Amino acid sequence: MKRNGLAWVLSSVLAMGVVLPVLAQPAVRPAPTGEMRGKWAALNLSDAQKEQMRSLRTQGREEMLAVLTPEQQATWQTLRAQRGLGKGNRPAQ
Repeated sequence: MKRNGLAWVLSSVLAMGVVLPVLAQPAVRPAPTGEMRGKWAALNLSDAQKEQMRSLRTQGREEMLAVLTPEQQATWQTLRAQRGLGKGNRPAQ
């Protein structure tokens, strides 16, 4: 009986060693870093293409916001501010 109790305690400690680090991770995905910009840079876009991409991103954001209620839009803006996102989905300076 004591062996079963010891095995249970040891397995619980092992499980916590796996679960706790996962729970300690932030629930919100961090904002993209220079890594994503590096991937876009690999495309070697022309200035016209870069402007088109910016326009599409802005247009998509505006279309998404149009679906939300005013309350949801306010929440969206708050969440963006908490993530440190400024205009153009880039981290605020």
